Amino acid sequence: MPVLGKLPEFQLIEQSGNAFGLKDLRGKVWIGDFIFTRCGGTCPMQTIQKSQIQDSLKEGPDWEDIKLVTFTVDPENDTASVLQKYADTHSADSNQWKFLTGSREDLWSLSANGFKLAVAEDSKNEKMPILHSSRFVLVDKIGRIRGYYDGLDDKGRADLMRDLDLILNEDQAVSAPGKGSITYKKFPYPEGIINPSWLDSRKELQIASADNVSAYHDFQFQDTVEESGITFSNRIVDDAGKYHKAVHYDHGNGIAVADVDGDGLLDLYFTTQIGSNELWKTLGAESLKI
Repeated sequence: MPVLGKLPEFQLIEQSGNAFGLKDLRGKVWIGDFIFTRCGGTCPMQTIQKSQIQDSLKEGPDWEDIKLVTFTVDPENDTASVLQKYADTHSADSNQWKFLTGSREDLWSLSANGFKLAVAEDSKNEKMPILHSSRFVLVDKIGRIRGYYDGLDDKGRADLMRDLDLILNEDQAVSAPGKGSITYKKFPYPEGIINPSWLDSRKELQIASADNVSAYHDFQFQDTVEESGITFSNRIVDDAGKYHKAVHYDHGNGIAVADVDGDGLLDLYFTTQIGSNELWKTLGAESLKI
């Protein structure tokens, strides 16, 4: 598939109020479009179409590799909280479907100069006082535009879904700061491993039988690493990380807890795939030493 352009870096605000930009989309294939929530023109149909795309993708094995991104062209009205309500109304998956706001200047410039989609005021048009494109844009893992599609009809959606599958299976080098280029490939895992059919039923069974479990399990964890003084850092081999290979590693990622010196206090033993394992002995309630 041809490359139709490259998007500029951008930093906006997503519906939860957190910063979100192009860097957060690296390594994902995504579908972008522009709307505004008080629009009575094309926007409702665009969102319906995108919701249907979400429904068709979320049960598939590639859902975690895909993002849906909706930009507002009316940020004065479409604050993060307004977009959150709009997203909830359309049952948007908050992890995979982002609604973005920011300054009008940034959003309009991104539409016109980044996506090459016109945007303009039209105050006489009551249904659509801001004119904008209704097209969906397919963007690859490194921020390149790969296709434009009619966001209002079923044929456009079918064409988009066809090309989405092609882009998902491309090998693309993703530039990571300070690490050069990393090539991401689709993992050769069977769908039954990615989305095991038995997982939900097993979860329900375990919850239903929780009262019959004799082992102590009514506890919570707290992150107190900084207070503890523990400086151990786990490291993994590249084959299990950024250059992942479909092999099995069953060592080097554990932690053992035991009273190794018989003082009645539990000590911690950390293991790692690269470097040295470390034993941290507990000296008191919140004090440990290597």
